Amino acid sequence: MWANQLDIPVFSVDYRLSPLSHFPDALNDCWQVYTWLVEEGEKNLGIKINHIILAGDSAGGNLITSLTALLIKKNYPKLPLSLIMSYPAQYTGLAKFVPSILLSLDDILLPFKFLREVMSAYQGNIAELNPDCNSETNDLMSPLLIDPQVLAKFPQTLIQASQNCPLRDFGIIFAIKLRKSGAQVIL
Repeated sequence: MWANQLDIPVFSVDYRLSPLSHFPDALNDCWQVYTWLVEEGEKNLGIKINHIILAGDSAGGNLITSLTALLIKKNYPKLPLSLIMSYPAQYTGLAKFVPSILLSLDDILLPFKFLREVMSAYQGNIAELNPDCNSETNDLMSPLLIDPQVLAKFPQTLIQASQNCPLRDFGIIFAIKLRKSGAQVIL
């Protein structure tokens, strides 16, 4: 629908999913697709890549945030023009409490127990393999932890938060961090 209405190419990344794959597999898949499109897209697809807009909801919002942070950290020459996130999973741990988490206690779509299992499946056993890498310390796993100096280089960002979503407050906190860092953000 977006491709037809906007008359632009749209790509959907079929990244690896948990529980069969764990962090950072999905992020690596997004990195590979992004860099391939930038470096090989015109030659192999005949599409001139002038601007890239990344969009993602929930886990996809986490991935486009982490991908952008990774691109900035690696000084990649072409950053996305903008980000569009819908109810992004900006924090993948469960140690931080925010009021919207209370919504998951009786949420029929994303109950707390399921939310906890999803976050655990995404992390896999990475903390056992590397105790310094977990959702409380790794900003690519939990973008809420991204350094303000990196956030300052973020492209314009739209964050859509749903009133009754357990992930709502983490998205709002992330928007505030972006704004404080000097990035353009609309919540």
